[in-house]
Parts: sequence; C-alpha cells; structure tokens
Amino acid sequence: MNPSLRGSSRARVLLALVPSLLLAGCAPKDSDAGQQDADDNEVILSPSGPLRMKNHAGAWVDFELDRKVTLDEDTPARLSFWGHSDPIPSAVDDEADLTLSLHVAPAVLGTGPVTLTLDGSVTVPPSRTEPITFTPGPHHSAELLAAYASLSLNCAAPEDAVLQTVSGTLVLTENSATHLRGRLDLTTQGSTAGCPGGDTEAHLDFDVRR
Repeated sequence: MNPSLRGSSRARVLLALVPSLLLAGCAPKDSDAGQQDADDNEVILSPSGPLRMKNHAGAWVDFELDRKVTLDEDTPARLSFWGHSDPIPSAVDDEADLTLSLHVAPAVLGTGPVTLTLDGSVTVPPSRTEPITFTPGPHHSAELLAAYASLSLNCAAPEDAVLQTVSGTLVLTENSATHLRGRLDLTTQGSTAGCPGGDTEAHLDFDVRR
C-alpha cells in the first residue's frame, strides 16, 4: 500500500506497513559517529541535543547514550532516531531505548532543502503486522506520513494500541541524492508504543549519508 496525504486532505490514513523499529528490541550499541554499519547508512553526525521522556512519576529521563540515526529508504522511507538510557550502570534491567520514527514520502528525498511541519495524531497498534493510523492536523506537511515514539525495555508485551499527538518540524538543510542533514524538533504526548512510557521531547541535529 502506498498511502498519500496530498493537498488539504485531512482523511484518516491507514499505513499498511511493517515498521521495522516498532516494538523493537534494544537499539544497536556498536555504532558511533562516522562508523559504517553493514546494513545502515553512514552516520556522519550522531543525533546531538536533548532527547528525553517523562516517566510514570512525571520526571524527565534523558536518553543521551549510544545515539544513532538510521534512514531506511523503503516505501515509505523511515528516518529513525535512537537513544539509550542506563540510570544505574551497576543495576540490571534498568536500561531502556527510546526511538522516534518518522515515515517520509520517498519523493521528498533528494529534492533540496525543505522544512516540514508535524501536526497530528497517530494510533500505533501493538502488533507489527497491523497498520498505523495517522490523522494530520491543519498545519501538517503532506510529505510526512507519520511520526511516533516507541520505548524498548524489560516489559510485558503490550495488548492495546496507543494514541499520541505529535508536533514539531523536520528541517533538512541538505537533502541530496547522497546526503541528508538537518534538525528534528519533535514533541509527542501520550503513551509510547512498545513498552509504556510518557510524553517525549527531542531537539536533535543529525547528519547521515544515503
């Protein structure tokens, strides 16, 4: 299925896809800035800047370790930002990984600098085989097909879908056939997909080769 959110359409859109990062296990820990993975793009600048989530007590938790950005150019393209948290290094099973996933219309890649606005709500099902439902708001850019936050830690498998509201911008200062560089400012409100978490906030600069 190739979903389209062109023009001023505000219809509910079902993205029949299998998000590879949804409900994923721990984020890879072996990639640093500038290192080439076997099946990932070359990361020139790992995401830098605040990446955090509210816990059940309402306190912010920073995910500042093992940062990574990946670009999967399937249809739709998926631009994903990872962060790791280990509050007590000597403790067991307190580690967590936060992933922010953006589904991008492939046609926008390689077309030059662009600023895209995130404004809408997303329902993320517990199963990878079920479609994500994204409902754009009045200021949403059609080139962004969905955005959501997911959390991976030692938890029971989720039983219900989660609803998040999302807002922010994706600014691509370089958007060429070989290079993607820019900044993500993203806020999500509502429980994370995967394991239950709270609101998230990100202000990340990144640089990745296609």
